[in-house]
Amino acid sequence: MELQYLPKVWKKGTDFLGTRYAILCGAMTWVSEANLVSAISNAGGFGVIAGGNMPPDMLAEEIRKTREKTQFPFGVNMITVAPNFRSHIEIVVREQVPFAIFAGSIPSGRDIEQVKSSGAKVLCFAPVLSLARRLIKQGVDALIIEG
Repeated sequence: MELQYLPKVWKKGTDFLGTRYAILCGAMTWVSEANLVSAISNAGGFGVIAGGNMPPDMLAEEIRKTREKTQFPFGVNMITVAPNFRSHIEIVVREQVPFAIFAGSIPSGRDIEQVKSSGAKVLCFAPVLSLARRLIKQGVDALIIEG
């Protein structure tokens, strides 16, 4: 199998994420917090805070702690079906998190626009092609393909 395209794809990933390596560490509830996320980002990868069911004040604090520990890009994963989802969007916008990741179900176009209005890049999970196309039309910056 020819892998000549890999360097080009790798560079697109590092350019998009602003990292040394095009490796994204998926958010893991109660594990992906400031210490792990900043360590990954400091090592050249892309760390992601697991917003999940985290209380809003705790999410804001984890974002601040992450910023204290790294100067490199990181993101926040938000679960669209979580009870605190609306609060998480407000926090991500207020804290001007550079990357927001939607998971759990498909976010509304309004949710995507609200997060992008803060300057954040938006990534979404796409389990099937039809949803990937819909998310692209709604303005997401990147897809995380799952299946």
